[in-house]
Amino acid sequence: MKVRIIGHRGRAASDILEMIQDAESRTAKNTGMNLTFAFDYGGQEEIAAAAQELARAAKDGRLDPETITPELFSARLFTSGLPEPDLVIRTSGEHRLSNFLLWQSAYAELLFLDTLWPDFDRDVLTAALNQFAARERRFGALDSEAVA
Repeated sequence: MKVRIIGHRGRAASDILEMIQDAESRTAKNTGMNLTFAFDYGGQEEIAAAAQELARAAKDGRLDPETITPELFSARLFTSGLPEPDLVIRTSGEHRLSNFLLWQSAYAELLFLDTLWPDFDRDVLTAALNQFAARERRFGALDSEAVA
């Protein structure tokens, strides 16, 4: 399992930053599953930080603004190198993303559950995965029946 911690690292205490770097470096070559922790993370802040990085590069002449693509932008996000989520599960009965993975969730399936996080167990996960498996993934395309 590869461990990644996403978020604004600049505000972490030095001992916390050392633990983050240690966990990531010890698991960097692992394959299979990805375990990602959001630590001091906000989706809007992540997008703004990526835009600022690209703006600095353009200002310094290291980047032609015309070459900015979604892929180039995505490479500047905290989640760079991680697969985009297929499913985002929101617990607690709330029907919003709450500033979580705003860019990355563009084509994710969203599932909103009334279950509170402390009560989220294997049975709830299994039911959520079964519901996900029954969905038709179109990744932004129109429903095949809607196409004339």
